[in-house]
Amino acid sequence: MLVITKVLGAAEMVRLKWSRDLVRRFQVSSLQEVGCGYLVDSREAVANLVDSLLDLPASPLSIYINIKGVNLYRFGSISILQILVLLPNKTYLVNFHVLKGNAFTIAGEAGQTLKDVLESVTIPKVFFNVQNDSDVLFSHFGIKLRVQDIQLMELATQMYNRKYVKGLSKYIENDQTITASEKRTANSTETIAVL
Repeated sequence: MLVITKVLGAAEMVRLKWSRDLVRRFQVSSLQEVGCGYLVDSREAVANLVDSLLDLPASPLSIYINIKGVNLYRFGSISILQILVLLPNKTYLVNFHVLKGNAFTIAGEAGQTLKDVLESVTIPKVFFNVQNDSDVLFSHFGIKLRVQDIQLMELATQMYNRKYVKGLSKYIENDQTITASEKRTANSTETIAVL
C-alpha cells in the first residue's frame, strides 16, 4: 500500500477507494440480473448507474446506448433504455414502464442525473441511428443529446452513394471482419430486440 501511495499520490488513492466503494455499492444495489444484463428499475439503481458512468475512459469509447419503445419518435414512448458499458462489458436495461421520466431526473451521489450524462460533452456516448431516439428524448424530456452516431460516421467514410444510409443489419452483413456465426447472432439479437 505504501508503494502504491507514493506512485499514485494521496488524491489518487482516495479516488481509487471511492471507485472501489462505488463499484461495490452498485453491485449490491437493487439491480436484478436478467440474461446477460441488469434491470435498472429503482431510484437507488438509477443513482448508482449514473455515478458509475461518470469516470469511464474516453478511449476506447465506453458507453453505447440504444432505445426501444413504441412508435419511437416525437409522439412515441420509451420502453427500455439499453446502456452497454464496454469495460467491464455490462449491459443495463433502464425500465421506463416502472421509472417513467424519473429515470432522467434521479441524481447520484455526485449530483449528476442520466439527463446530465446524455447531454455532457465530456462523457463520450455512442448511438447507431440516433435520429428517432434523439427526437423522442428531446420532445418528451427536453434532452439535448451530445453523442456520436456510428451510422453517420460510416456514411461519411463511404466513397460511393451517400444518398441513403444503411441499417445496422446491412453493415453487419457487409463487414468482412465478422464471422458468419457472429453475423447470425447479431441479426437474430437485433430481430429479438425489435420484437
